[in-house]
Amino acid sequence: MGFKKTYLAFEEGERLHGEANYSYRKLAGLALNSVIGNSTYPLLVIVYLGLIISSLSSFVLFFMVTDKFLLSNEKGFTSLAFVVVGNVILTGITLTVLGVMSLYLRKVYEETQGRPLYDVRDKLGGV
Repeated sequence: MGFKKTYLAFEEGERLHGEANYSYRKLAGLALNSVIGNSTYPLLVIVYLGLIISSLSSFVLFFMVTDKFLLSNEKGFTSLAFVVVGNVILTGITLTVLGVMSLYLRKVYEETQGRPLYDVRDKLGGV
């Protein structure tokens, strides 16, 4: 980002007065917001989930086509089963594409922010 980076060590002190007012529900919401707002991990999970769904259902479709046309339909797959598996493949592809698009939008968002996480140079006297 063009700023000088350095390590800033600090020690937090004990709470002098009162108790924390955050419940476990508020803490869980804060944790979820931190993961979703500051990480691309959930977006990657969506992409990988879409790829897994598409891959597995493509394998199932290959098995079904092989059984239907080469093994004289020994397993008894119906036309509706082919439609359902085809729909699952398309759902996985859609999920993958949406995940990739969301990763791209996240990168664009980060670039448009154009700001560092911290800039404490002025507070420390130009370290």
